[in-house]
Amino acid sequence: MGMGWRPAKPPVIPQTIKEIVQQEYPDGNVKIGVNLQSTECEDLINKEFDHLTSGIVFKQVVIHPEPGIYTYEGIDYLMANAEENGQTVYMHSPVGPQCSTWAKDDSRTPEELETNLHEFLQAIAPYSYYSNVLYQEVVNETIHEGAWFGPKPGTDSWENPWYAIGLDSDGTPSYIRMAFADATQYSSPFCKLVWNQHTDDSMASWKLLLSTVVKLKSEGYRIDAIGWQAHVDVGWEVNLPYLRQIIAQVQAMGMDFIVTEMDVFIKNGESLEAQAATYKAIVKTVLEYKDAGTVGVSFWSVSDKCSWRDYWIPGLFDENEVPKPAYHSVQDALLGR
Repeated sequence: MGMGWRPAKPPVIPQTIKEIVQQEYPDGNVKIGVNLQSTECEDLINKEFDHLTSGIVFKQVVIHPEPGIYTYEGIDYLMANAEENGQTVYMHSPVGPQCSTWAKDDSRTPEELETNLHEFLQAIAPYSYYSNVLYQEVVNETIHEGAWFGPKPGTDSWENPWYAIGLDSDGTPSYIRMAFADATQYSSPFCKLVWNQHTDDSMASWKLLLSTVVKLKSEGYRIDAIGWQAHVDVGWEVNLPYLRQIIAQVQAMGMDFIVTEMDVFIKNGESLEAQAATYKAIVKTVLEYKDAGTVGVSFWSVSDKCSWRDYWIPGLFDENEVPKPAYHSVQDALLGR
């Protein structure tokens, strides 16, 4: 035994989701994140994840609650936390239904709405220049059941007033081209621009979305990634052929595919093991496409304690921040098990 001999160090066994991602996907082509928008569950999130989705803090309803009033406290908290913990950021900052209540007032004219849209996108654009901001959502929840999602009376939380700006000659709502034009002009060229779509199992919706993306990209608009809100029920994995079709189409167009808001809801007394199976099936399916382009999954409810729909217990951890079967199933998926 030579004098230079040293006993081999035992391999480091990853314990957290963050450690697994860093070990298994060092090239950065897999982004696994979670929603952070307040100090609730902050320590758990920082321990487990190195990628954050911004929750509601970038939405117009938060930063521009009244005409002439802007507030950035939530954004500043998120960005400071990300910097302190070495995390990358996905800006969930869409032009979509979750806009300021005053903007949804039925008396708003198309001209007022257009001015409002431009002001909002220019207000958030500087954050895209942070070196750790990887994605900026531009539009969200634009299509429902195969048709463009238009305005509804009143100021309901799921109300998209932007459609009232008008339609382009090809029938596309004008605000979509406006939004991507503004994001291209004002946001960082190194931050990927995203079109996000809510959970909608209609292939007609995705056909309309992707055909419009092809058209806009051919016209020079920058659209770098497609997002999917996976707020699904236990058992959704029967739809995996549908998901594979969408991911393949997105990647064939040269774009990233990101599951932007993933929850698996228990609504009818299903077991925690069944919930875990759904989480695992979706994450594994997304990972099938990692070699063809960047893919990602962001969880919307890290714990049932800080879930937006705690009555359906979608968290990876329970209300006491104890790992559920769902958490272990996600780890297994990431480890290829």
